[in-house]
Amino acid sequence: MPTDSGKRHNRGSCFWGRCLMNRSAGPIRVLLPGTEDFGIAPVEGQACGRPVVALRQGGACETVIDGVTGVLVPEATDAAFADAVHQVVHGSFDPDTIRRHALKFSRERFQDELREQLGELMAPPTESVAS
Repeated sequence: MPTDSGKRHNRGSCFWGRCLMNRSAGPIRVLLPGTEDFGIAPVEGQACGRPVVALRQGGACETVIDGVTGVLVPEATDAAFADAVHQVVHGSFDPDTIRRHALKFSRERFQDELREQLGELMAPPTESVAS
């Protein structure tokens, strides 16, 4: 992203591939009203260390920590979204904290937890103590 001096600098890489610094991956990820089942769009923005502005519905409630990794908008109005964007622009959101939160939704973590759960389900039954 351009700095005040006009120079470009690297803000780090995303765990889901390269984070392109273009208009859609700018300083904020704003999601227009709509309900996502899981909320992958917010996680993608957070993976790039960007705070997310999203409607407080559906998957965004699972993936955005209000005030930490972004702002959850209470209602789908222009004023509510404008206020949320203002909070992000004038707030202090830590890109590293946001990125670490996104890692909780990584493929590797999902696979590890799935293997663990399947291992528990497939384990031989333990003998119960007769009463």
